[in-house]
Amino acid sequence: MATIKAEFILEGGILAMQAAQATLRDAVKAYDTGSYATATVMGAVAAEHLARCGWLLSYALKIEDAQVECLEFTEEFAWYVNNSLHEERLQQSLYGFTELLSNLPPLQELIDRCMGNYTKKERQLVNHWLIDSMKTRAGSSFHDLCEQAQYLELLKNCTGWSTPMSVKANEVHDFLMNVGNSYGVILMMTFNPTAAPAIQATAKKLGLDESLRITKGHWPSPEGELPAGAGGPIS
Repeated sequence: MATIKAEFILEGGILAMQAAQATLRDAVKAYDTGSYATATVMGAVAAEHLARCGWLLSYALKIEDAQVECLEFTEEFAWYVNNSLHEERLQQSLYGFTELLSNLPPLQELIDRCMGNYTKKERQLVNHWLIDSMKTRAGSSFHDLCEQAQYLELLKNCTGWSTPMSVKANEVHDFLMNVGNSYGVILMMTFNPTAAPAIQATAKKLGLDESLRITKGHWPSPEGELPAGAGGPIS
């Protein structure tokens, strides 16, 4: 029966990170031009890429030098994609989504392993990334925001209609900040050359080690610097 090595799984995790980076940049570009509904949908895709990235990298580090049967891995990955806590993640608040993404097993194992050699100051920086200003903002739930960005919905008691054009800029801003922060946290953890040298080596083999570190364009413009006439109210 066919088997695969950790390196193959690491490649999948690195490619998921690359996909997250590209999609997140597209989301930020859409936000900065006032296309808030599009930014939300693209941001949701980027977030899912990050979740899969974390799972794959953690899985690869867990098996280390061992090999796993292709069928077994295929079934486990399919189970994660189809039956994991994806729906629960979607139901979390914007702040809660980032917090949950960083504490879900087996990603927590990756954090414990890769953060071991970081200084207290660097750990505080990660905590700041996770908390940021979103903790003080109520916002919409991630799930509700994505639904609103995609579909026409009837408001409660037939008081009107919710359309993708009614997505609020401040909620999209907070959401994209969460996703951008999540990318930064995963990047900081996984590119620790001491704790996880195999990840960095795989990224280098794929020619992505430098490009993945470029974080320009991963966060939306400050809310006070939105383009004139950009759609969606800021409240």
